[in-house]
Amino acid sequence: MESYVFPGNIDERISSIGAADIPYMRTDEFSAINLESSGILLDLIHCKGGRTIIYTGSGTGAMTAIVENYVSTKKKALAINGGSFGQRWVDLCRYYGIPVVDFKVEFTHEPDYERLAATVADEKPDVLLCQHHETSSGVLYDLERISGICRENGTSLVADVISS
Repeated sequence: MESYVFPGNIDERISSIGAADIPYMRTDEFSAINLESSGILLDLIHCKGGRTIIYTGSGTGAMTAIVENYVSTKKKALAINGGSFGQRWVDLCRYYGIPVVDFKVEFTHEPDYERLAATVADEKPDVLLCQHHETSSGVLYDLERISGICRENGTSLVADVISS
């Protein structure tokens, strides 16, 4: 198992960027940065011709937006809950009255992918919510396996990839 725990020591050159002015969201410079970032993300996930939505807010804000605007259009969700961010998916679904299967994973462990596949096949959720990197535990989930499970069952996958 690989474990990546953040935040760690941040190089001074990187942290000094935080002191600089940021491009205003309605400028050409900001648009260019978003377009470049979108291309980098699509290259990273090997999704040529795909589309990204760049959310300029907090991670919880993005998760809330997904639950409010996408997950709420579905009948049932399943959330992989292996730490505080997996629990956040569960809490957001419950807050918005969305039926959710709370797929618990032991803290600092990867999901049991066979049990996950069986649960998805049995529960038939419309959408599966997970982290790629569960920051609170440092565990990196196998998105290739998770996406395969979703493909086999016709389940939409939403992955929080903020810390990865």
